[in-house]
Amino acid sequence: MHPHEFTAAQESPPAVPTLVGEDSWVHVHYELVCTEVDDEWVLVDLAFSFTTDLIVSSQTTGGDAVKLGAVGNTTALGKRPRYYSNTGVGRRGATKRRSYSNLEKVGAIEVADSIRAESDTRRVNVFDLAEIETGIPAENICKWCRPATRQAIYMAAAKDQVKHLKRKKRTTSGIFPEMEKRLFEEFKKRRARGQRCGPLWLSMRARKLVKDIRAEAVAAKAQGTVGMEVEPAAASDGDQRMEEVEASSGADVEMSAAGEEEASVDEDKRMLAFQAKKDWRRRFCRRFKIARRRRTNNKGRSKGDREAEILQWHVGLYMLLRGERAPEAVQLDEKWGRFTPAQRINVDQSPLGFISGLQDTYAEKGSSEVWISTPSGSSLEKRQCTLQVCYAADVASGKTQCKLALIFRGEGKRITELERLSWDKRVDVYFQTNAWADRAFCLAWLERTYGPWAKTIDGEKLLLMDNLDGQVNMPFREQLKEMWDTLAWYFKPNCTDLLQPVDRHIAQYLKSLIAKELENWLEDDDNLAKWESGQFTASERRVLLTLWSGEAYEKLCAMMDFLQKSFLGSGCLLTVDFSDVDKVAPQNMPGYGKQLRAELLKAQETGMAEDTTSVSEPAPPAPLLPGDEEHSDQSDISEAGLDSDNENDECSDVDPEEFAAFFLPTGMQILSNMPPLDKKLLKTAIMFKWASRGWQLGRVKRKLPRNESGFNFKVYYGVDDREASHCLGEERYVGGLPEAEMANATDGSWVALQKAK
Repeated sequence: MHPHEFTAAQESPPAVPTLVGEDSWVHVHYELVCTEVDDEWVLVDLAFSFTTDLIVSSQTTGGDAVKLGAVGNTTALGKRPRYYSNTGVGRRGATKRRSYSNLEKVGAIEVADSIRAESDTRRVNVFDLAEIETGIPAENICKWCRPATRQAIYMAAAKDQVKHLKRKKRTTSGIFPEMEKRLFEEFKKRRARGQRCGPLWLSMRARKLVKDIRAEAVAAKAQGTVGMEVEPAAASDGDQRMEEVEASSGADVEMSAAGEEEASVDEDKRMLAFQAKKDWRRRFCRRFKIARRRRTNNKGRSKGDREAEILQWHVGLYMLLRGERAPEAVQLDEKWGRFTPAQRINVDQSPLGFISGLQDTYAEKGSSEVWISTPSGSSLEKRQCTLQVCYAADVASGKTQCKLALIFRGEGKRITELERLSWDKRVDVYFQTNAWADRAFCLAWLERTYGPWAKTIDGEKLLLMDNLDGQVNMPFREQLKEMWDTLAWYFKPNCTDLLQPVDRHIAQYLKSLIAKELENWLEDDDNLAKWESGQFTASERRVLLTLWSGEAYEKLCAMMDFLQKSFLGSGCLLTVDFSDVDKVAPQNMPGYGKQLRAELLKAQETGMAEDTTSVSEPAPPAPLLPGDEEHSDQSDISEAGLDSDNENDECSDVDPEEFAAFFLPTGMQILSNMPPLDKKLLKTAIMFKWASRGWQLGRVKRKLPRNESGFNFKVYYGVDDREASHCLGEERYVGGLPEAEMANATDGSWVALQKAK
């Protein structure tokens, strides 16, 4: 390819346009496409373009009009010439073809006008300079500068600007400001109560408020019209002359009233057509600085709602430490009271996966995908076992913490002796069908792990626990008290994330240390090759988890300052002399220490009895609210589609006055014979007797899978909008008892109801 340039004065090939006009100039750019044939160059294609500062008249040999930058005729070879701009980039070969807004066109026109006004001579290529400054091709700028095109562009730009201003006004103020103001006030009140405000609620409330405002406007207008309907009085001569004087200006008043009436009609139409759709919700949220947020309280209640319960628990613990009901042989410490830090123990469960901590990595900036290899997909990130973490607030010199326990899934009958010998000796390994801390495991843990360690601690111990079903039953507590001299003390339901040291910090930090052990293990080339090669067997995973957990647990046991700080911040390390009360700081509850000090002083003066509900015979568990989560750790480790055996692990603190006697709902009668315990029982109304609340009316909602807990049906109670799991069986059915003797029925009894015939 051999490009050649010619000026207008040089000889031009055929089909070159002739420009007519004084003081006009043209620059023609030719490009010849040739090929070598038999030692001679043969012309294959010819294309050219030209620019000029002013076209007065332009004609071609064929009589076609010439457009700037393109030739309307054909070349000597009969092919249509290619389009070329001044920069040599062809339109057909361009990688991207873009459009320009009217405002961009106006800006380019103004740049070209300013260059033309500032140039000393007319031989300056205005459009080339404008292209350099704006980045828009000169051909486009030249086309826009034509008088007719220029006027059309200015008109379109003005309309776009008006639309932009109207849109901006709608964005900042809204089409119905009064409605949005009322809606925002309702939104704040609703969120203050902790209620959810979703897109559907916003749209429905907005439409309802618009209808209310429209109805108010119609009523106000009708009332104003009625008020103006007054019986006319006899007009005097002066009044008639005044009417004649005002008649001249009446036309303007009528036009103004007509305009207001038209605006009112338009407003009414907008109200009727208002739908509060997605675009309006987005603008509304932008105006009032509202954003969709994911909830942060998995317990279903805010910390403010639980503050009273947390205070009550701390006051009960303080009264226990004072030892007002302690045996006479118990010696009270001046600072710590009945239990010293070494005698205050917390136990909790936490799920653990085989892959821990591999959630982030260094990567290049701008990477669209950040990939981290795992041995066999994401299944190993789920729970592989359950950690039973037990810590004391302090340990005496020469003594250790309680051993860490790992609960693996299965029965443990097919474990080889080689694998048992490979387990880390610093942890105890247990097996359960679903890797849950059920009643059988808790009793086994007392005998094998907790009991031998508890013997090394002098004096009476205080074991702080949550309301897990395996920990609130009477055999567990009796064995704690009789065999290991340990008093069981339970946290308030749904408050363990703020009160329990292991749940707040210790378990999470322990799992982070286990993740570091995994990273250290991968530093070895052989281990890394095994990690990348394929799957691990279940036996290998169990052995590795015991090794990593044992090493991490030993490191954490050496951090006594961290452990004591966790106990102190949660309030489990209260003192009877108020020396550390101000350091009690549940998460996101500022000023709690001062409030707790005032409550403790009040309890000390009034002689309030300690909270014995935490150590008394546990009542049947109170059901959870529909939106509440189950136990913080156990709910996380439950299998999908299965109900955990601790689903009803809450102890119920019910006023004795609320104890309900047996009653028969209106229009219902008792079934003397127990109905079949199958799907036919679903949606059946029943009466169930609670130990703490008496007889309650419920409805069977669904059947539960068979498990060791014995719960077989889920029952819904409308009185408090809750659900509870029950064991409904033939041995507890009392449908044959007379109604007068129902009060003497044992706890857990139930009867089925049907409509009276």
